[in-house]
Amino acid sequence: MRFTQSPNSPVRLELCRGATPQGCPRALWRDDSLAAALEQVSQTLGWPEYLLALTKGAVPRHLAFAVSVCGCANGCSRPHIADLGLIPARAPHWDAAACDRCLACLGACREQALAMDQPGDEPGLSFDRDRCLRCGDCLAVCPTGALYAKAQGYRILIGGKLGRRPRLARELSSLISPAAAGEALRPCLELMIGRTDQRMRFAEAIDAAGPEFLAELEALGS
Repeated sequence: MRFTQSPNSPVRLELCRGATPQGCPRALWRDDSLAAALEQVSQTLGWPEYLLALTKGAVPRHLAFAVSVCGCANGCSRPHIADLGLIPARAPHWDAAACDRCLACLGACREQALAMDQPGDEPGLSFDRDRCLRCGDCLAVCPTGALYAKAQGYRILIGGKLGRRPRLARELSSLISPAAAGEALRPCLELMIGRTDQRMRFAEAIDAAGPEFLAELEALGS
């Protein structure tokens, strides 16, 4: 089940069950303040007034800025096809001294991102950072605390869209803290308000803005 605002909302916010008070056993945490923080950023920047002036009436669904927030790496709120997607994450770190080599973490990792004592490597646990989704499954099953969260926050995905030329969102490398997650919306709406071509979708606006915009968003992360 998903929570969405009315079809004519200037920011079309979509939350999976794990990101709402209803809760979900898969959710890494529950953030009841994020929706209000996103709304406050939208109001402060004057995004609703901008869209209403642009459309001269009810805001069409395709012009509203789409934000998708989920509770775990399963992404039930479809963050990969939204303008802005936020996925909670816990980056794992290994404490060799506390590890009893039970291999529970390897069994829990559905991405096969963990390996123990691979030939040619230093003895111990290794991570495939390209495969790891920072979903926290390995942390949950570790009986000794040898695996723990080195960093916790939201993965940031930007520029996903459907339509005639669909594309998946690109993911930034950094995590943004839960307390600052609402601020991820600010540079996105500022970019949209500053467009020279008001027909431009957010994905195209990112391309036109170049690496400076990506660097600005990356700087919000940890």
